[in-house]
Amino acid sequence: MHQLHTALKAKGVKVEDEVRPAWGAQGYGQQCKLWDPEGHKIELRCYTTPSYTNQGGHDMALTLAEANRMTQAAIAKAEELNVKVSVAVCDAGGNLLAFNRMEGASAVSATVAQGKAATSAGFGRPSGALAADSPVIQSIIATLGGRMLPAQGAVPIYKNGELVGAIGGSGATAQQDEECAQAGGAAL
Repeated sequence: MHQLHTALKAKGVKVEDEVRPAWGAQGYGQQCKLWDPEGHKIELRCYTTPSYTNQGGHDMALTLAEANRMTQAAIAKAEELNVKVSVAVCDAGGNLLAFNRMEGASAVSATVAQGKAATSAGFGRPSGALAADSPVIQSIIATLGGRMLPAQGAVPIYKNGELVGAIGGSGATAQQDEECAQAGGAAL
């Protein structure tokens, strides 16, 4: 988190110095408040996702069965729209849980779907709702390894009011990608 603060401050972003631990959907994380140069507030949650098993008494916030059901619902929507997409479901930390690429979907759509889902999970909002050209967003993406993609096509997944992950689609138009992701999210 210190590296992120340093990178953001270098871009002229006001960072609240007091970073407090926050209980995330799947583990302890850090939460901080940021303001872009125009004064808009951005909240960022960074989670580390432990490997939960039932042996430890913890259930995963989003199960593989749920993630697979969501990818299948998204693919069904894509078939209804007559488009070919890749669909990725990730946990709250942006880690991939389930993935499917339809026959005929472009190879790059696989990476793009995962990037959109990681973005939606990381910010807790649809991936297209972020200002992709914002220096703050770009700094966060760079600091986190560049695996996020703030483009329309992914939506966050909430369960009992908790952010548990996100689902993203890629391969069609941005609007169709998001429609497929929404259909997948609704299957939870």
